[in-house]
Amino acid sequence: MTPCGPPEFYVELKLVEQEYLKLIGDAYTAKILRPKRSHYIGCMVIVNELDEFEAAGFNSVADVWIDSKRSIIPLDTEVIFHFIESICYRLTDTEKLEAQKEKPIKVAGIIRKF
Repeated sequence: MTPCGPPEFYVELKLVEQEYLKLIGDAYTAKILRPKRSHYIGCMVIVNELDEFEAAGFNSVADVWIDSKRSIIPLDTEVIFHFIESICYRLTDTEKLEAQKEKPIKVAGIIRKF
């Protein structure tokens, strides 16, 4: 998935510093697990760089592009994001293969509309 136009949504993520440092600046394919729903929503996420990382609470902001226009997006509700793989074009093939060996990062987030 590639973004076409500005994102409609952003998400406040609850990240630890290692996750934040790994995710900032790259585009990731991800899945959103909603409460009381069995199906994931596919999306693309770009975690924005912060001036200063704070360890407490929902501490990071990311832009989100949703794959489906028909999915019910749970605004202002905590959901789980599964970051699957980087789709960053600046990575070499070897770096992409190494990244795929790692477990997907799963973090809590709250989706908001711009």
